[in-house]
Amino acid sequence: LGNRFRRYLQRQGVSRRKNLALTMAVDLVLAVVLVGGLTGGYLALSLNGTFHSGETYQYRDQTWDADPEPLPLTLEDLTGVPYPHVRRSRYGSGSLLVREDNCHDYVLDEQDHGKILDYTVTTAALPALGDLAAEHILMEWTDRDYYDYAETDPAPWGAEAAYRRIYDDGWDRYATDDYLLCWPDRVVEISLTDVDLTPEVMAAVGEKLGSA
Repeated sequence: LGNRFRRYLQRQGVSRRKNLALTMAVDLVLAVVLVGGLTGGYLALSLNGTFHSGETYQYRDQTWDADPEPLPLTLEDLTGVPYPHVRRSRYGSGSLLVREDNCHDYVLDEQDHGKILDYTVTTAALPALGDLAAEHILMEWTDRDYYDYAETDPAPWGAEAAYRRIYDDGWDRYATDDYLLCWPDRVVEISLTDVDLTPEVMAAVGEKLGSA
């Protein structure tokens, strides 16, 4: 992590002396946080959320939220349509350097057709850690036998970089509805099911999650 931060400063044109001082400071912080995490449970800095546990009801043999909890981004935000049946969950964890929020929104429309929105927002305290998170996600999926990521235009999302997950088993190859979006301080993994990916939807994702 220290080396990644040093290279980031080099790319920004920071002087050698200032680079050395900043890198040493970051190394010290990393050492304290990592050692504290091993010995004291992330120095008690871990923050853990829980799944929504409010009032629920049954419809079509499924459980739905009577009062859905708010999320940074919902299907209603993307489509402008209020849905009669909604189930949401949110789970977050993190430390001093990195925070991860996992959100799930599942709805039925008036015709009982389902739509799903899943996303994970990883927020980093340092740009170098954001780069590391993006590289880890790309490598994690590339290491799996049938998946890869292909670069796509980040402009509609308002992101600095964007990737689309590709499925390829040697016989079939197709683009999925799963994306990785990158900003300087965060990366977003997002998956949409039965949602039309219009320019308006992409812009709304960037607006809501690019600075959430």
